[in-house]
Amino acid sequence: TRAVNPYDYITGSGTESSPYLIRNENEWNMASLIPKNAGVYFKLMANLDFTNKVFYPYSNPNAHFQSNFDGNGYKISNVSFEGTDYTGIFGYNEGSIYNLDLENIEITGRNYVGTVAAYNTGSIVGMNIKNIDIEGTQYIGGVTGYSNNLVSDIAISGTASGTNNNSDIGGIVGQAYGTNNKQSIIRDVISEVNLSGKYDTGGLVGYVYYTDLTGVVEGAYINTNGYSSYIGASYGYNYGATNATVYVTNDVTGITTGSGVSNLSATQSYNLNYYGNIIDINDNDGNGYYFGYNSNSSDIIVLRN
Repeated sequence: TRAVNPYDYITGSGTESSPYLIRNENEWNMASLIPKNAGVYFKLMANLDFTNKVFYPYSNPNAHFQSNFDGNGYKISNVSFEGTDYTGIFGYNEGSIYNLDLENIEITGRNYVGTVAAYNTGSIVGMNIKNIDIEGTQYIGGVTGYSNNLVSDIAISGTASGTNNNSDIGGIVGQAYGTNNKQSIIRDVISEVNLSGKYDTGGLVGYVYYTDLTGVVEGAYINTNGYSSYIGASYGYNYGATNATVYVTNDVTGITTGSGVSNLSATQSYNLNYYGNIIDINDNDGNGYYFGYNSNSSDIIVLRN
């Protein structure tokens, strides 16, 4: 029998001007066979629903994701899969993933687990992520288990849990680790992720080092299972040199305080007039993304110009 050739199923040439186009669930799975090298471009052209369908993540422990993936404003939904270490839709990300919506995503792994990526040294920008269920041992993040580069303009909800004593678990990133010369950046994020961890558990990030962190924690339950050290509504453990500005709404339960935290009253919660002090509601940074309301005044999402 002849081996499957993914290029027989995918249109485009993988360049910036002619990206590989993904129009249905089968083409997503076929595109998973294409090497994710630097300089290769993928673009989503329709919503994908994997209910009762096989889903192939774009993750390979021996071949990192180095490409560019443009979600084009479309949604991938109803995905469930398991792995071991480095488990996420895009696995170990060294590339650029942007303008993508995700909903009803269930992932179980071990160390380094996240919805979008397990480990991020590239960029993850401009996403609405709803109803996740992420489980692992250590380095667990709603968006990515680890990041030393850029995560921004994200709205996320669901649950995430880590079982190790040093969980390194956060609603956005499990461990954010920058350097003196190059900070890790987590900005313009809103997390409504219920967390269950132990040490190093934070509403946005579990463990931080040389990180610039701004965002909002709203309507979440932060459960540290009786542990009382290295936990916080903004971040759990700060190894040093982190600048955090985080708003925590009054309906967050469990851990509601921490370094860099300002608590909001009922009238301030879900109110962009207040959120706009620390997150971008007018695309002032010019990256094309900003926060606005969706269907009602308590449903704040990422929008794109």
